Amino acid sequence: MLETASQISLGESTTLPSLGDSTGEMEQAGVQERIKIVKVYFTTKSGVQTQQQFRRDFPGRNAPTRLTIKRFLDNFRETGGIQDNIEGRNGRPRSV
Repeated sequence: MLETASQISLGESTTLPSLGDSTGEMEQAGVQERIKIVKVYFTTKSGVQTQQQFRRDFPGRNAPTRLTIKRFLDNFRETGGIQDNIEGRNGRPRSV
């Protein structure tokens, strides 16, 4: 069963997906930012509204792209949290 957005833990993460900007430079999304993105998306069900709310809540930060929002949501649905599961994806794939 998935956690609701309000139940997301605030654990530390060492590697975070990046937020894109119009200049092509990338910024890392902080834990609070990732939580906000997931909460707003679950409330609005809209990537565009999530971007707009992010810009209001974090002025001066670049809003995540819709692809980044999708990745955060996919990760949340898969793992139930906002952390990256880097360890499970490294190395050669296992054979069956």
